[in-house]
Amino acid sequence: EAAAHFQRSMILNPRDEDAAKMAKRANDMASNSRAEGAWRQGREALMREQFQEAAKLFKQAVESNPSKGKYYHSFGKVVWEHTMRQRTAIEMFRLAVEKEPSNLEFVLELARAYETVGMPSNALKAFERAASIDTGNDEARKALKRLR
Repeated sequence: EAAAHFQRSMILNPRDEDAAKMAKRANDMASNSRAEGAWRQGREALMREQFQEAAKLFKQAVESNPSKGKYYHSFGKVVWEHTMRQRTAIEMFRLAVEKEPSNLEFVLELARAYETVGMPSNALKAFERAASIDTGNDEARKALKRLR
């Protein structure tokens, strides 16, 4: 609702930069709030081993266009582990990394997925990124030796 108020003020005065920033912030907060609710329900469905329901809820979280990578990662992970839609999963892992580029877990998940589907150059780049985040990461170090 707050976003709607800021958007109306933008109509009245389109040059109001403060209102524009506040409208964007309110929209982002609303998106993340919707995503968080769906994500929590998805986690509960996972605990009950209701994988299709979890996937549906994680997809709803992603469709809210949130700014946090965990929503994309969770959807990608359930798709990767419980369906044959590898491209969708990889795209979700990629978006998770795009949202949170320094999240080692997300980068490693993307790297593993690339390697599994036979995309060694993409896997190499992702493992290099992981190694730059955590220079002592054993998995990334071993993968780099294997892929080079």
